Amino acid sequence: MKRLLLKSVTVLIVIALSLSALVGCANKVSGKEARATFDAFLAAVVAEDYDTAKAYLHPWIDDLDLAKEFTDLREEQGIDLRGGISENLKQVGIGASLYNSDYDGGGHQMTFHTQTVAGGTPIKIICTVIRNKDGYGIYQFIVNGR
Repeated sequence: MKRLLLKSVTVLIVIALSLSALVGCANKVSGKEARATFDAFLAAVVAEDYDTAKAYLHPWIDDLDLAKEFTDLREEQGIDLRGGISENLKQVGIGASLYNSDYDGGGHQMTFHTQTVAGGTPIKIICTVIRNKDGYGIYQFIVNGR
């Protein structure tokens, strides 16, 4: 009898842990999904369609003036994403994470390098896409000269 009770309790614990693991993975961001979001965002930026680009941002990033950010990038660092950038990007790093907090979500970070861009400035882009209870989208988009 004790043995049957112990097996039953063990089975219930395994089921509970499995269900909680599945719920925790519900907010995972796949690499394919993150890359598609990055590509669509970058295409909108290249076309200077900042309203469309803004739609790819996470809801937490609602007060960002993309036109100003990318104009400043051009003027202050000499990095112009408008011409031919997409064809020259090489993905050099990826990382995925799940986090449990009040926001219960997951994220996927990608790193890209390019050697040839307008003006000859090689660049590095880091893009992080997250999904949590508040929504889905790009949470971080960093562009630096290398």
